Amino acid sequence: MVKWLKGLAPEDIAGIVFVAFLIVILTVLAVRADVVGSLKDDTEMSFISTSGNSSVTTFELKNHAEIVLSVWDLSSDMGAFLSRTDDGATAESYDADIKATSYLWWIFDKYNGFGWERDRFAGVQNRWMYNAGIKANAMTLLSHKIACYLGFLYLYEERIGQTPKQAPSAHLRGNYEFFDLGRFRAEQDATARFNLDDRQDIEVETATSITTNLTKKLFLKNSYILRWKNEPVTGFKTADHRFVVGLLVRWR
Repeated sequence: MVKWLKGLAPEDIAGIVFVAFLIVILTVLAVRADVVGSLKDDTEMSFISTSGNSSVTTFELKNHAEIVLSVWDLSSDMGAFLSRTDDGATAESYDADIKATSYLWWIFDKYNGFGWERDRFAGVQNRWMYNAGIKANAMTLLSHKIACYLGFLYLYEERIGQTPKQAPSAHLRGNYEFFDLGRFRAEQDATARFNLDDRQDIEVETATSITTNLTKKLFLKNSYILRWKNEPVTGFKTADHRFVVGLLVRWR
């Protein structure tokens, strides 16, 4: 274990430490939240097919947790998949983040979040992100839910073969969910980032998913994800596509 750590770069160790710290903190909070019944936890095991920078098929593992503590609603997402690319190299994608949301006024919430990502499929060695802003719960009905986010995002990105990039950015997000209670859920999510120092630096990510109930704890989820960058890492394409079919287990 020690020899393996010595072979890693400092920025790689920082990512591993962040994920480990996140798991420990969530475990401690989950034990406390479990007492009052405010813990939600989903695990998704998926078959994924990518196109764009890399054309690979592999498996992906993701986990989403939500914990309500006092006035704060904490949520965390973690995911990982790796595969051999067409040229025989090993490509990998990992991400982990945590977000804290609390009520502000009327239909508005405030949020703060911190995350880490590695996406060698798109030439990103390490990406650290801090974001904060306002969430508007525009519609909350029995079968429809719309939320809009407006905030600030600071990004520090280490790109393969290039100098690190720092980008203070405006961050926009919209999310729509449709529920047919007891049968399925459809969701459309779109996120955009605009670099405040470089108007040409724009990123957009959209995710469309349909989740169908199989049992009370087991669900079938189909997703399509598009990631687009106006200024990708040198030598990489502007767009990545991911088709995902998976089973989602709701533990709590």
